[in-house]
This record gives sequence, structure tokens and C-alpha cells, in this order.
Amino acid sequence: MSDLSRLHDRDFAEWARRNAELPRAGDLGALDVEHLLEELDDMGKSEGRELEDSCTILLAHLLDWQYQTPAALRALARLRRPQLAEQDHRAARPTRQATPQDPEPGSPLTAPVVVHSIETYSVVGSS
Repeated sequence: MSDLSRLHDRDFAEWARRNAELPRAGDLGALDVEHLLEELDDMGKSEGRELEDSCTILLAHLLDWQYQTPAALRALARLRRPQLAEQDHRAARPTRQATPQDPEPGSPLTAPVVVHSIETYSVVGSS
């Protein structure tokens, strides 16, 4: 195992920086190919999960807009603003893996809708 390969587990940011420098210097043979392929594979899976999660959240928000009163929607928007600002701040910083921020238990931001599939859903608390 090369020094660069061992660095992957100890200091990911430094490992990534060094791997980025190698092709610029024309030293393709020193790349940590095994870990690079692993990271690319993980990145693709992560993007797919992120897209699915975003679609679920979008659907929940659309259902909220359909079934919530205007006053409740305004309250949700006021509560959500700080979280959106934090997400924007976090998105501006490159990280190895995104860490989802779950709403606090009992928060009005927890979806009042259970999505069974794209065609069926049920509003929590309704019959």
C-alpha cells in the first residue's frame, strides 16, 4: 500500500489535493486509482440518494401547500428560513459527504404527509 493510499484513510482532504496535483504534474502513475474509483462510485450513489431525497421533500412541500392553511404556511416559511441559510452555507463549502439536517422531533417542519408512492399518499392524522 502506497503512502498516498494510506493517506486516504487518515486525511481525506490532503489525499484529494495530492491526487489532483499528480495529473497536473504529468505523474499519472502515482495516482491512487483504487481509492479514486471507490470515491467516484460513492459519489454517484450519493448523488442518486440526494436526488431521491430532494424529490420526496419537494412532494411533501407541494402537498403541504395543497392542504395547509395560509397562516400555517407562513409559519413554516419563517421557521425554515434559518435552515435554508445553513444549507446554502454548507453547500458553499466542499465536504466529503453531505450531512443531512433532520428537523427536531415535534417540529412543524416534519412532514405531515406519508408518501407511499408518487401516486398515493396519506395526510398524517386524517382518516
